[in-house]
Amino acid sequence: MSYNLHLTHKGDWSDEVSPKKIPLEEFRKYVVKNPNLKIEKEGANSLALEYRRHPSDKDPYFYFAYKDGDIVTTSNHTDKHAFKMLLAISKKFKVPIQGDEGETIDESMLDQFQTYAEMETASKELDKEMKPVLTISWKESSRELSKDIKMINKSLIQYYFILLLCIVTVYGWLFIFHIVKRIKELRKTRNILTGKRDEFDDAVKRVEGCI
Repeated sequence: MSYNLHLTHKGDWSDEVSPKKIPLEEFRKYVVKNPNLKIEKEGANSLALEYRRHPSDKDPYFYFAYKDGDIVTTSNHTDKHAFKMLLAISKKFKVPIQGDEGETIDESMLDQFQTYAEMETASKELDKEMKPVLTISWKESSRELSKDIKMINKSLIQYYFILLLCIVTVYGWLFIFHIVKRIKELRKTRNILTGKRDEFDDAVKRVEGCI
């Protein structure tokens, strides 16, 4: 889940009207002078920007944008080096930083941010912890779907038998349309459930192969 930071003078970053804007031309000059910043694309009143992270980070680029007088991060997560860059912009243009919930973000929160390498390590550790939990959940879902498929197969056998009776009896043809329709519905449902079960089974195989 992504979480963005907003550099804005608005009471809340989602407000439509801002009492003050970050001057576009001044900000452009600031970017051009900074060797770690690069303008990727320009619009009428917008800039798509790239920040080069610390050389030690495997993913060297962090993305953000200038839009109508505000600045917003567009990379999924803000690492410590990128946050320091945003703090510098905040101080230069005297503009507050807000989180997605409208909360104030400032320099006192620097220690709460991790470097990209730390974030990557934490993510791998979380994946390692979650894999057994997910595997159990997926196996249980697969078993429940198998039960549903088994019940559908039993129902299909019954409807096929009824269909056979309809064919060989005098007035059975009156019910054939309904029986055939129901058989098609059951087969369609079975195919959907079988596909979902196979997805869970494949996920379990992939995860168990990586543990």
